Amino acid sequence: RAPGSKRGEAKWIRVTWDDAMKDIGKKLSDMLKKGDVVKKDDVLMVIEAMKMEYLIKAPYNGKVKKVNFKEKDQIDIGEKTVEFEKKMKR
Repeated sequence: RAPGSKRGEAKWIRVTWDDAMKDIGKKLSDMLKKGDVVKKDDVLMVIEAMKMEYLIKAPYNGKVKKVNFKEKDQIDIGEKTVEFEKKMKR
């Protein structure tokens, strides 16, 4: 379970990089949409910053509730990128 999460609680994935990396990133790819089911470590999006590509991965299994950015949008560090609901095991 992700730190601070409760069963079935919606969680946001935030852009988090090293403190040394303060540049704004750009979303390079649209890999998911609302309603998609993702598994832990699936790539949610690719962000480019300082000519490097960073993979934003799912921290656990879940269902996408909202995607806040489109391809080519600028994303600042700490911004909410993807909201998804943790999938409960049966």
